[in-house]
Order: sequence, then structure tokens, then C-alpha cells
Amino acid sequence: MKTTPKSPLRDIVARNMRKLRAERSWSQEFLANEAGLNLFENTMRLAFASVSAR
Repeated sequence: MKTTPKSPLRDIVARNMRKLRAERSWSQEFLANEAGLNLFENTMRLAFASVSAR
């Protein structure tokens, strides 16, 4: 797995995201869904589509 180097800007964005999630009582899973980043659902959808296309 490729890793991203740490940077001060990355730390600020991460801290702000945690603060925003806490203020709104959002879980990481909820935020990922809202952003269209739910990898499990997207992976399952692609797998089903590839099986159905056969």
C-alpha cells in the first residue's frame, strides 16, 4: 500500500475534519458515504456488475 508523506497541511486538514465530524456527530462511515467514498459498497457493486455481465 502506498503511503502519503506527512505534512503540516495534511495534519491541519485531518484535525479540521475530525473537529467537523465531532461537531456534527458524524461517523467516518457516514462522511465516506456522503462523499461517495464508501469503498466496500463500490467494490461490491462493481463485483456484482462484472458477474452479471457474464
